[in-house]
Amino acid sequence: MSGKLLRRIASRGSLWTLPLDLGAAAGRFVRRKTSVVLWGLRGLRTGDRCHLGPGVRCADPKSVSLGDRVTLGAGVRLATETYRGRLSVGDRVEIGRYTILDFSGDLTIEDDALVSEGAIVYTHDHGYDPRSQPAASSLVLKRNCWIGSRAIILPSVNSIGENAIVGSGAVVTKDVPDGHVYVAGPGRLLKRKDLE
Repeated sequence: MSGKLLRRIASRGSLWTLPLDLGAAAGRFVRRKTSVVLWGLRGLRTGDRCHLGPGVRCADPKSVSLGDRVTLGAGVRLATETYRGRLSVGDRVEIGRYTILDFSGDLTIEDDALVSEGAIVYTHDHGYDPRSQPAASSLVLKRNCWIGSRAIILPSVNSIGENAIVGSGAVVTKDVPDGHVYVAGPGRLLKRKDLE
Protein backbone atom coordinates (compact mmCIF):
# COMPACT_ATOMS: atom_id res chain seq x y z
CA MET A 1 0.00 0.00 0.00
CA SER A 2 1.19 3.48 -0.73
CA GLY A 3 1.81 5.96 2.05
CA LYS A 4 -0.90 8.25 0.65
CA LEU A 5 -3.53 5.50 0.89
CA LEU A 6 -2.50 4.61 4.45
CA ARG A 7 -2.73 8.27 5.51
CA ARG A 8 -6.18 8.52 3.95
CA ILE A 9 -7.39 5.41 5.80
CA ALA A 10 -5.81 6.62 9.06
CA SER A 11 -7.57 9.99 8.75
CA ARG A 12 -10.91 8.19 9.13
CA GLY A 13 -9.94 6.65 12.47
CA SER A 14 -7.45 4.41 14.16
CA LEU A 15 -5.83 1.71 12.05
CA TRP A 16 -6.32 -0.67 15.00
CA THR A 17 -10.11 -0.40 14.69
CA LEU A 18 -10.14 -0.77 10.91
CA PRO A 19 -10.87 -4.53 10.99
CA LEU A 20 -13.79 -3.92 13.37
CA ASP A 21 -15.15 -1.13 11.16
CA LEU A 22 -14.88 -3.35 8.07
CA GLY A 23 -16.59 -6.20 9.92
CA ALA A 24 -19.46 -3.96 11.04
CA ALA A 25 -19.91 -2.63 7.49
CA ALA A 26 -19.95 -6.17 6.12
CA GLY A 27 -22.55 -7.16 8.72
CA ARG A 28 -24.83 -4.26 7.73
CA PHE A 29 -24.45 -5.18 4.05
CA VAL A 30 -25.36 -8.83 4.73
CA ARG A 31 -28.40 -7.82 6.85
CA ARG A 32 -29.68 -5.53 4.08
CA LYS A 33 -29.28 -8.19 1.39
CA THR A 34 -30.84 -10.87 3.61
CA SER A 35 -33.84 -8.62 4.29
CA VAL A 36 -34.45 -8.09 0.55
CA VAL A 37 -34.17 -11.84 -0.14
CA LEU A 38 -36.53 -12.79 2.72
CA TRP A 39 -39.17 -10.26 1.63
CA GLY A 40 -38.76 -11.53 -1.93
CA LEU A 41 -39.58 -15.05 -0.74
CA ARG A 42 -42.81 -13.67 0.72
CA GLY A 43 -43.76 -12.20 -2.65
CA LEU A 44 -42.53 -8.60 -2.44
CA ARG A 45 -41.09 -7.56 -5.82
CA THR A 46 -37.95 -5.41 -5.65
CA GLY A 47 -35.79 -3.79 -8.30
CA ASP A 48 -32.02 -3.48 -8.27
CA ARG A 49 -30.17 -2.02 -5.28
CA CYS A 50 -33.16 -1.72 -2.95
CA HIS A 51 -32.54 -1.09 0.73
CA LEU A 52 -35.02 -2.30 3.35
CA GLY A 53 -34.19 -1.02 6.82
CA PRO A 54 -34.60 -3.03 10.01
CA GLY A 55 -38.15 -3.51 11.26
CA VAL A 56 -39.91 -2.96 7.92
CA ARG A 57 -43.38 -4.54 8.04
CA CYS A 58 -45.70 -5.31 5.13
CA ALA A 59 -49.28 -6.56 5.43
CA ASP A 60 -49.58 -7.99 1.90
CA PRO A 61 -46.15 -8.37 0.22
CA LYS A 62 -47.61 -9.86 -2.98
CA SER A 63 -49.37 -6.56 -3.69
CA VAL A 64 -46.20 -4.46 -3.42
CA SER A 65 -43.63 -3.73 -6.12
CA LEU A 66 -40.55 -1.56 -5.59
CA GLY A 67 -38.50 -0.03 -8.41
CA ASP A 68 -34.73 0.31 -8.63
CA ARG A 69 -32.76 2.02 -5.83
CA VAL A 70 -35.72 2.31 -3.48
CA THR A 71 -34.92 2.92 0.19
CA LEU A 72 -37.33 2.03 2.99
CA GLY A 73 -36.06 3.31 6.34
CA ALA A 74 -36.22 1.53 9.67
CA GLY A 75 -39.69 0.72 10.96
CA VAL A 76 -41.60 1.57 7.76
CA ARG A 77 -45.08 0.00 7.70
CA LEU A 78 -46.81 -0.92 4.46
CA ALA A 79 -50.40 -1.49 5.58
CA THR A 80 -53.73 -2.43 4.02
CA GLU A 81 -57.19 -3.19 5.34
CA THR A 82 -58.85 -4.39 2.14
CA TYR A 83 -56.18 -6.67 0.61
CA ARG A 84 -57.38 -5.48 -2.81
CA GLY A 85 -55.15 -2.43 -3.25
CA ARG A 86 -51.69 -2.31 -4.81
CA LEU A 87 -48.58 -0.36 -3.86
CA SER A 88 -46.36 0.56 -6.79
CA VAL A 89 -43.14 2.46 -6.06
CA GLY A 90 -41.01 3.94 -8.85
CA ASP A 91 -37.24 4.27 -9.09
CA ARG A 92 -34.98 6.22 -6.69
CA VAL A 93 -37.74 6.72 -4.11
CA GLU A 94 -36.87 7.27 -0.45
CA ILE A 95 -39.30 6.47 2.35
CA GLY A 96 -38.13 7.78 5.73
CA ARG A 97 -38.06 5.97 9.05
CA TYR A 98 -41.34 5.06 10.78
CA THR A 99 -43.51 6.11 7.86
CA ILE A 100 -46.90 4.44 7.41
CA LEU A 101 -48.09 3.87 3.84
CA ASP A 102 -51.66 2.57 3.62
CA PHE A 103 -52.44 1.01 0.25
CA SER A 104 -56.00 -0.20 0.92
CA GLY A 105 -56.86 1.76 -2.21
CA ASP A 106 -54.18 1.79 -4.89
CA LEU A 107 -51.11 3.85 -3.94
CA THR A 108 -48.62 4.84 -6.64
CA ILE A 109 -45.39 6.63 -5.80
CA GLU A 110 -43.61 7.85 -8.92
CA ASP A 111 -39.86 8.19 -9.57
CA ASP A 112 -37.64 10.38 -7.35
CA ALA A 113 -40.34 11.04 -4.72
CA LEU A 114 -39.32 11.52 -1.09
CA VAL A 115 -41.51 10.74 1.91
CA SER A 116 -39.82 12.01 5.07
CA GLU A 117 -39.81 10.19 8.38
CA GLY A 118 -42.98 9.73 10.37
CA ALA A 119 -45.33 10.71 7.54
CA ILE A 120 -48.68 8.90 7.30
CA VAL A 121 -50.47 8.28 4.00
CA TYR A 122 -54.06 6.98 4.12
CA THR A 123 -56.05 5.55 1.20
CA HIS A 124 -59.11 4.36 3.10
CA ASP A 125 -61.78 5.83 5.32
CA HIS A 126 -64.43 4.41 7.66
CA GLY A 127 -66.76 7.42 7.62
CA TYR A 128 -68.52 7.87 10.97
CA ASP A 129 -68.45 4.20 11.99
CA PRO A 130 -64.98 2.90 12.91
CA ARG A 131 -66.17 -0.70 12.56
CA SER A 132 -67.64 -0.27 9.06
CA GLN A 133 -66.09 -1.68 5.91
CA PRO A 134 -63.32 0.65 4.72
CA ALA A 135 -64.03 2.77 1.66
CA ALA A 136 -60.83 2.80 -0.40
CA SER A 137 -59.61 5.51 -2.76
CA SER A 138 -56.55 5.68 -4.98
CA LEU A 139 -53.66 8.10 -4.50
CA VAL A 140 -50.72 9.10 -6.70
CA LEU A 141 -47.61 10.79 -5.35
CA LYS A 142 -46.20 12.20 -8.57
CA ARG A 143 -42.62 12.47 -9.74
CA ASN A 144 -40.17 14.37 -7.54
CA CYS A 145 -42.71 15.37 -4.88
CA TRP A 146 -41.60 15.72 -1.27
CA ILE A 147 -43.76 14.85 1.72
CA GLY A 148 -42.37 16.50 4.86
CA SER A 149 -41.83 14.75 8.17
CA ARG A 150 -44.91 13.97 10.26
CA ALA A 151 -47.26 15.09 7.46
CA ILE A 152 -50.60 13.29 7.17
CA ILE A 153 -52.30 12.71 3.83
CA LEU A 154 -55.99 11.87 4.22
CA PRO A 155 -58.05 9.62 1.91
CA SER A 156 -59.85 12.62 0.37
CA VAL A 157 -56.62 13.33 -1.56
CA ASN A 158 -56.20 11.73 -5.01
CA SER A 159 -52.88 13.23 -6.08
CA ILE A 160 -49.84 15.13 -4.88
CA GLY A 161 -48.48 16.93 -7.93
CA GLU A 162 -45.14 16.72 -9.66
CA ASN A 163 -42.45 18.76 -7.85
CA ALA A 164 -44.97 19.60 -5.11
CA ILE A 165 -43.96 19.95 -1.46
CA VAL A 166 -46.05 19.07 1.58
CA GLY A 167 -44.66 20.84 4.65
CA SER A 168 -43.76 19.11 7.88
CA GLY A 169 -46.76 18.39 10.07
CA ALA A 170 -49.30 19.42 7.42
CA VAL A 171 -52.65 17.65 7.29
CA VAL A 172 -53.47 17.35 3.59
CA THR A 173 -57.21 17.26 2.84
CA LYS A 174 -57.26 18.08 -0.88
CA ASP A 175 -55.18 17.52 -4.01
CA VAL A 176 -51.93 19.46 -4.34
CA PRO A 177 -51.29 20.71 -7.91
CA ASP A 178 -47.94 20.39 -9.68
CA GLY A 179 -45.24 22.69 -8.33
CA HIS A 180 -47.20 23.93 -5.31
CA VAL A 181 -46.37 23.95 -1.60
CA TYR A 182 -48.93 22.80 0.98
CA VAL A 183 -48.30 23.92 4.58
CA ALA A 184 -49.98 24.41 8.00
CA GLY A 185 -52.36 22.27 10.06
CA PRO A 186 -55.63 22.48 8.15
CA GLY A 187 -53.62 23.28 5.05
CA ARG A 188 -52.91 26.33 2.98
CA LEU A 189 -51.98 26.20 -0.67
CA LEU A 190 -49.12 28.42 -1.84
CA LYS A 191 -47.90 28.98 -5.37
CA ARG A 192 -44.30 27.87 -5.76
CA LYS A 193 -41.89 30.19 -7.49
CA ASP A 194 -40.44 28.86 -10.69
CA LEU A 195 -37.06 27.28 -10.14
CA GLU A 196 -34.41 28.26 -12.62
